[in-house]
Amino acid sequence: MGYIAVNKPALRAKRACSWSMTSGGCEFIDITELCAIVEPARKIDAIKEDPADNKILECAIEANADYIITYDKKHLLKLKKFEGVNIVSPADFLKILMNKSQTAGPI
Repeated sequence: MGYIAVNKPALRAKRACSWSMTSGGCEFIDITELCAIVEPARKIDAIKEDPADNKILECAIEANADYIITYDKKHLLKLKKFEGVNIVSPADFLKILMNKSQTAGPI
């Protein structure tokens, strides 16, 4: 699996649910151990209504993320995909994980 973009509130919480492909279960892990800090090389101006959201896109692109997982229905989720990065809700991401665990393929 590639990188997944994580926003600051999730980092402050310092834990996230990790889905195990082998056991099909969910366990909480310290996400700070799995995170890499990136410095975006370019500015993105895709979301005019909330320019701060562009930073999330910039970091996801720089990190070569596969997914941005967000509750932001106003801006980010409307995009669905940006430059190859899938943008999904946490519920949709869990569905993706469950489907992938049944087929045992990479996310």
